[in-house]
Amino acid sequence: MTNVCFTGRGVHPGSSKVIARERWELWARAMDWSVDARVTAWTHVLVASRADTVKAKQAIANGVRVITYDEFYRRYQAHIAGGDLGSQQDDQPCAAAPTPTIDEAVSSPLWGLM
Repeated sequence: MTNVCFTGRGVHPGSSKVIARERWELWARAMDWSVDARVTAWTHVLVASRADTVKAKQAIANGVRVITYDEFYRRYQAHIAGGDLGSQQDDQPCAAAPTPTIDEAVSSPLWGLM
């Protein structure tokens, strides 16, 4: 399973309309991805508004793949509600991300990163 974390503003590709983070998370969960509330040792992908932020650079340095919201949409649009950004409702519930134990978190190379 792929673990993903979203940070920054998720803007509609090709426009300036901000899409609620919950919607991006719903799309990730629809692909059977696990959504992390923050970057952890188990995070595989960080979706960010920009790849040149301090958070993105630190994630890259720790082996986390960083992509922009636009890239996330372009790569996975076939899995995202049939490619239609408007077909999901913002008020759908989101499942909670699994929480690592304190021992797992402290031993992570990403401890204290974010």
